[in-house]
Amino acid sequence: MSDPAPISIPVKGGGLRSFAQLSLLVTLVVTTALVIATTWFVSRDLLRKDRELARQAANFLRDQIREHTSDLGAEPLDSKLGRGQVDYVVQRFRREHGAEEINLIDSRGRAFYSTDASRTGRIIASPELLAEVSERGLVSRLIPADSVTDSGQKAGRPLFETHVHAGEEVLYGDTKEALVVELYQPADAYLSELERSRRLVLLVASISFAAMFLAQLGLFRRNQRALAQRTRELELLSASLEERVQTKSRQLVEAQRLADLGRLAASVAHEVNTPLASIAACAEGLQRHDDPELRTRYLEIIKKEAYRAKGITRDLLDVSRPDSESVTDSVRIREMFEEIRSAQGAVQRGITIAWSIDVTPADLEVATHPGFLRRILVNFVSNSMDAFIHDGAITLFAFEKDGRVVLGCRDTGAGIAPDLLPRIKEAYVTTKAPGRGTGLGLALADLLAHQLGGDLAIESAGVGQGAEARVSLPKRRGAG
Repeated sequence: MSDPAPISIPVKGGGLRSFAQLSLLVTLVVTTALVIATTWFVSRDLLRKDRELARQAANFLRDQIREHTSDLGAEPLDSKLGRGQVDYVVQRFRREHGAEEINLIDSRGRAFYSTDASRTGRIIASPELLAEVSERGLVSRLIPADSVTDSGQKAGRPLFETHVHAGEEVLYGDTKEALVVELYQPADAYLSELERSRRLVLLVASISFAAMFLAQLGLFRRNQRALAQRTRELELLSASLEERVQTKSRQLVEAQRLADLGRLAASVAHEVNTPLASIAACAEGLQRHDDPELRTRYLEIIKKEAYRAKGITRDLLDVSRPDSESVTDSVRIREMFEEIRSAQGAVQRGITIAWSIDVTPADLEVATHPGFLRRILVNFVSNSMDAFIHDGAITLFAFEKDGRVVLGCRDTGAGIAPDLLPRIKEAYVTTKAPGRGTGLGLALADLLAHQLGGDLAIESAGVGQGAEARVSLPKRRGAG
């Protein structure tokens, strides 16, 4: 079990900075919108007030004209006497109120009187304007400098153009008509007041923006300090948690190693029994036969199996030692297969086994722990031999695939039941009769395979269909 990766606490300071930038942008947008809205409201209010003054002035002029022309009797307003009265009233009003231009318009849009003599008698109002004035009683608008007035003249400066319906009909020519008073008044005072209001709004908005900016900046810095403090606390907590996790991981690794050691200790008797059985069989053969060649062969097997039993105990110590590096050596697979066949062939228990070895290529090698690999293969072969009720065949095979070496044993024995196959590598699970096996052999082989960086697999088509056990190892120890 490898040590866990350190715990990391990702802290994105950019998120808070982006939030502050967004807040400032929103503040700027809101402030700008406030300036525009306030300016619009002020402008509308000032315009409403100035239009009201213009309306009052036009109404006053209308009333003055009525007052001074009321004694004309049957004299038309456009007569010499009527025009004189009108001119007197208009000029006095113009001097007192500073009007730019004053026109009196009849129902056809013609100016029967104008302070601009060139316009007298000309059509200066459209029918649409007259209809609107007749309907509403008053029409007023602001004309910017250099814009064209309703009468078609170009304004030299900003003006208020106001049209007021005269209300009562007056004798004009041969008919009575309700005249319209057209009044042009300077709008400089309105624009000056509007400009002052705009400046005041901008000043207030600037102060508000600055205050909001400073407040946002203070909030950002306070949050930044809080985030930094929280980050330090999380880092300390992370370090503490990491230390605790590593401690627990080491404890789990040690517990796993002790569990593996327990499995090894429980199965050592099973593993040692195999070389002891070979030694015992060879010793019995020596007692029965005097053939020198056979004696030499049996003695060689006894020596090898004795050393193998010694190797088993050494391997047990290697596996149980926490930080030791297992011995790695180059193993010639065919030679190991031949040794295993020779040793196991001495204990065939009265049955005939047809042995075959299939190694491709013939000189295939693997760099691994020889003792561990031998014990895995001996376990495969021992299980195959125990699976025979009568004569059968065992094939030891090896081949290279995808940079790994696959070694195994295939037999024609009793096979494995489908319901037992998924658990066959578990400890104490066995297909053997009571007293003939502990069920630890494949569990130990699986443990050793993992120690070598390999994988162990068992396959069987079913009861009576034989079985195949194989282990896949990296061609070189530590690779793959």
